Amino acid sequence: MAGAGGGWDIVANFVSWLLAHAFPSKETLDFNASVREWSDDEPHDLSNALISFRPMTRDDFPDVLRWRTTPHVTAWFRSAPRDLEMVEEKFGPRIDGSQRVQVDVLLVNLKPVGYMQHQMRDDGERKIAEIDFLIGEYRYINRGVGSRAIAEYSARIARLNPGVSQIISQPNIRNGRSAGALAKAGFKRVVDVAADTVNQVVYVLDLQH
Repeated sequence: MAGAGGGWDIVANFVSWLLAHAFPSKETLDFNASVREWSDDEPHDLSNALISFRPMTRDDFPDVLRWRTTPHVTAWFRSAPRDLEMVEEKFGPRIDGSQRVQVDVLLVNLKPVGYMQHQMRDDGERKIAEIDFLIGEYRYINRGVGSRAIAEYSARIARLNPGVSQIISQPNIRNGRSAGALAKAGFKRVVDVAADTVNQVVYVLDLQH
């Protein structure tokens, strides 16, 4: 997902630092090898690719573990799962329906490349959906996927949840790539939340009924 200006420099420098200092050389090589596993049979511009979603299952957990431990993803999370047991602990209840968060695999031309998730909130006056997302396959970043995935996932939420008035997302304040994708999908930046433990931007998509 694309950012602009100084945000790009911050993201690039931070990821470069992670690659140089936070990951041993063997793991860096393993990451690069995992990227090359994908055959380069996709056009560079995927803005017209087929975007679809399906519910996450436990069969997706190896992919989730790999996605959540790649450098371009770990830069934006406080911690990464170390093994499949930790993935089960986090995502198992969501799959089973014992948590309110619904998580779906993001498919591009039927290939799993990341995931989207959302949670409904209802304060009695408004029904709001909060979304989160990531593209785990690095080769699918900056290729027209992120903003379309957000827009289509938001439309899907609105269609399946009549009465929802807003969809919100809260990326890290330094994550220009996610911010750019949200803006392209029609979200508006409404507030910055910066504190010792929280460093986020709130983006809102107002839905018309």
